[in-house]
Amino acid sequence: MNIAKHYTKACPACNHTVHEYTDVFGVYKCTGCGAIHGECFKRDAGNFYKPYWSKAPNSPNTFYIDLVTHGLTVERFHGWINSDDKCIVQVG
Repeated sequence: MNIAKHYTKACPACNHTVHEYTDVFGVYKCTGCGAIHGECFKRDAGNFYKPYWSKAPNSPNTFYIDLVTHGLTVERFHGWINSDDKCIVQVG
């Protein structure tokens, strides 16, 4: 994760406007709450989450994600991810 700071539109989770670059172009990590947001190719979304339900949904180690993915279609995924297994805790 690149530690350079970047000013962009407000974080969808906390409205913070300072973010760190991630390894995926167009996707940022909020320095306020740790949320991941932005746009990327669908294949790159796997760097941040897996499309499976978490086996530990009550884990305190969660982060918000809001990605627009580009592939054959343009899709939006947003919800809460367990940072231990990168699986979905809550959609929406």
